[in-house]
Amino acid sequence: MAERLFGSPYFGNPDVHWPPFWERIGQLLTPPVSSGRWGFLLAALRDTAWAGDQGVSLFLVLSGLTLAWSCASKSEPGNISWKTFYQRRLLRIYPIWIAANLLLLFPFAIFGVRLSLLDPRLYLSLAGIRVLPDQLYYGNSAWWFVTLLLQLYLVFPLLWMVLRRFGLVAFAICVPALALAIRGAGLLAFHDYLDAWSRGAIFITRLPEFAFGITVGVLLFQCNPLYARWKVLASGIVCLAVGLASSFCLLGMTVAPALQGCGAFLVLYSLFSHTSATTRFSLGEWIGRHSLSLFLVHQPFVRFLIPEWGAGTRALPFAVRCCLVILLSVLAAVLLERVNSAAVRALKRATVRWGGVGLSVRLASALLVVWLLFISGDLIVRHYSPLEAQDLGWGERPSLQPDPVFGWRLRPSEKTRLRWISYDYEVDSNSLGFPAPEYGRAVPQGVQRILVTGDAFTSAEGVDTAKSWARLLEKDLSGTQVLDFAVTGYGPNQYQQVVERFAPLYHPNVVLIGLFINDYQDVMTTNADFQKSIGFGRPNPDGLAAVLTFRQLSALVRQKLTKLVYDRILKRPDPDGYFLGQFEQLESGDDGNVAKGRTALAERLGQIKECANLNGARLLVVLIPSGPQVCQPESLRYWPKYTNLADRKFDVTLPQRTSKIIAAKLGIQTIDLLPVLRSMKTCPYQPENMHWTAAGHQVAAEYVAHFLMQGSEETNEHE
Repeated sequence: MAERLFGSPYFGNPDVHWPPFWERIGQLLTPPVSSGRWGFLLAALRDTAWAGDQGVSLFLVLSGLTLAWSCASKSEPGNISWKTFYQRRLLRIYPIWIAANLLLLFPFAIFGVRLSLLDPRLYLSLAGIRVLPDQLYYGNSAWWFVTLLLQLYLVFPLLWMVLRRFGLVAFAICVPALALAIRGAGLLAFHDYLDAWSRGAIFITRLPEFAFGITVGVLLFQCNPLYARWKVLASGIVCLAVGLASSFCLLGMTVAPALQGCGAFLVLYSLFSHTSATTRFSLGEWIGRHSLSLFLVHQPFVRFLIPEWGAGTRALPFAVRCCLVILLSVLAAVLLERVNSAAVRALKRATVRWGGVGLSVRLASALLVVWLLFISGDLIVRHYSPLEAQDLGWGERPSLQPDPVFGWRLRPSEKTRLRWISYDYEVDSNSLGFPAPEYGRAVPQGVQRILVTGDAFTSAEGVDTAKSWARLLEKDLSGTQVLDFAVTGYGPNQYQQVVERFAPLYHPNVVLIGLFINDYQDVMTTNADFQKSIGFGRPNPDGLAAVLTFRQLSALVRQKLTKLVYDRILKRPDPDGYFLGQFEQLESGDDGNVAKGRTALAERLGQIKECANLNGARLLVVLIPSGPQVCQPESLRYWPKYTNLADRKFDVTLPQRTSKIIAAKLGIQTIDLLPVLRSMKTCPYQPENMHWTAAGHQVAAEYVAHFLMQGSEETNEHE
């Protein structure tokens, strides 16, 4: 919860982008933003809460202790059955783990935003395998710990045999020393795997805490006290302090988790070891018995109820949210345990009644019926109201292919029909993979050429290619060829590459850049990230695999469920509507996308300007607004609740003003479409999606044509 409110601490979390040492120290001492006179008190509470990560180390110590105590009590007569040990451990973890996956992760995969039934990580998670970087935090980031626990249980018998063979002293020294040496070497050697390695994706990196617990368990069983209470307490405090100090540097992270986990145990041992059984804190015992189920269910409630950085919450409502997180986590944990116990009992009774084979046949038949019902629902959605299955990529993906220069482009010389969320249109491409007509490089005598590039507004998403404003512009300007090199999703990085690649080949007189307000964000996005978002390499959204995993039905349920949760429960704008309206681009402040991408956008426009000058072309930037900048909420069905452009966090014309300032410094003329689109009698944007209607393209083409025919000076005076 502390990381949700204040972000992640630098100490104890090394990665390849770790800031300088003194900045890591400074984070610990700096009060949270807008904390006022209570800043340092809040900082102390935050820093204490940040130390909660070391609960993992403490849990590992206690796990090793209880296992060693149990084995020591049985080892006198030599009656340890490792088969029984594994059975008990697996029955303790796997049934409730599988139940948690079926009740949480699989529904999220079926109806979630980014989880897919086609993703192998889903099934690896079910098996308890989370060791690779992209698996570690999959679905539910807190669940990485289960893999570590399973690995430690798996190697415990070997550790116990080593202890019995070489003695407690040799075990207590050699095993942690070897594990720490391997952990330290990995911290220095690994880069992309650094976080997973330091966290504990591989058991040996957290073996020191587990081995310490085993050592303590044997000592306590042999009735050897851990010295005087005050000495234990002092040792624990020293370990905690040294561990915290070590966690600020990479090499120090070799020993930091072990020192902090062992220190926390020693402090707690000194405080509670002499407490009688009748006076022990019963709440702690209850949490201990239900720790696994609480661990498995708590994070979704934290994510849904605690806004990041505490945005939009006052003290009392925040306290209520925290109480709700605790209450719902407890209820969900108890429910999970009861569902799991009932399922295990039912399986046992069913096995007795029908046998293993008979039960398997009946379960498979029931799953088959449910599966066929889902497929039927998917086919109905596909036929009547197709949607964009986000886990398979963009709705435009069937018309796109990867490109080594631009990142992606249209499939050359193809006509593709695309349908989703009220869209039903055809994309037509030339042999180069762009929506321009097929023109040769030679310019006919007396013909003017305009090279246009931009994103989905210019290519044009939502209407047939022939109705795009770039194509209509050619009809409005006689004796002019318009070459449209716009592709959906393109941003300033692609605009620069397009102009530098094609301007020398096609010799345009004018270069037009269609600049949408999200280009401040797109300029900061790499081609690799775009390609991943588009979904290249994923199953065909219209293919058999997508139908068999009912991706359209999933998208429909996810969309409706997400809107319901955000509208009725969280009382926050639903993310789908917020994205379609591009409200994030209108947020002001240093953390807004316009502020972050301003420098990069200016650099790209400067490079485009230089290329246009070298090729004797006049450069103009067409400023394209978003739907909410032009239309009223009643005209855009996706406009999310609890979103009012009158709120102080929004600056409605910020992108356009910023673009004009950048363009003016570079000597680039701009054509602002916001006034003319606002003057239309009807909303020129798709009511259920983010792009223009055919009427919007028509008005944009006429306005740009008027600008080019009348001259920039007269148009600027008119504006």
